Amino acid sequence: MGWFQSLHGTVRRGLLVAAVGGLLGGCAADKPNQVFDPFETVNRHVFAFNDAVDTAIARPIAVVYRDLAPRPAKMVVSNFLSNLTLPLTMIHDLLQGKPDRAQVAFGRFFMNTILGVGGIFDVATPHGLKFHQEDMGQTLAVHGSGAGPYLVLPLLGPSSARDGIGDLIDWVIDPVNVVTRIPKHGGDAFRYGRTGASTLVRREELLEPLDALHQSLDYYAAVRSAYAQKRRIDIVDGMDNPANKGVDPFKAAEEAGKAK
Repeated sequence: MGWFQSLHGTVRRGLLVAAVGGLLGGCAADKPNQVFDPFETVNRHVFAFNDAVDTAIARPIAVVYRDLAPRPAKMVVSNFLSNLTLPLTMIHDLLQGKPDRAQVAFGRFFMNTILGVGGIFDVATPHGLKFHQEDMGQTLAVHGSGAGPYLVLPLLGPSSARDGIGDLIDWVIDPVNVVTRIPKHGGDAFRYGRTGASTLVRREELLEPLDALHQSLDYYAAVRSAYAQKRRIDIVDGMDNPANKGVDPFKAAEEAGKAK
């Protein structure tokens, strides 16, 4: 009971703080196809730093992973990491008032954890339990919080006032993180290892989209546009929403960048 009360209190405080942040920049940020970027000068400097680190370290490692890791091994890693996101997704489905989606997330987590050997095999998708992911930024948006100012965070990349606060809250309330804080040994290593592996997998997935955006006349603006469009899609339940079928935020941003 104490854990649930603590979780409830954390969420309420996060909702209040992020709602205030959203009000400060929500009007400009929520205009269709427009990103509120009052800190663009600073953001561009941070973006240039991140790009240099990505070019020197992250991208080469992702290329090696793509080219050398066997496909079955990559599937196992991806399945395992995706399964770990589902307990947090269930919380956000419920906070957003979507019990049907929470039931899908629970069913998928239960089936893949038990029958899929800890989540390394995806046995739920063939049974109609499609993967989806929710986060605090999406939950705050559903409850009316504006995105606020666009931010580029050192090493973490594109974000916003709302999503940055949401990520901090998620790190605290994620049930997987909560459970791994209980053991005296190994919990920190697991959490940071999970973060590193997730970053690698995500960067490998973005190799082609980001390489394409790199050809834009304004790489910064193209990434900013792609991020904003992706978040808009996420907030309305991604590709599960018929209105988003066939929408590719990276492709749209690439074409817009080349048109400048």
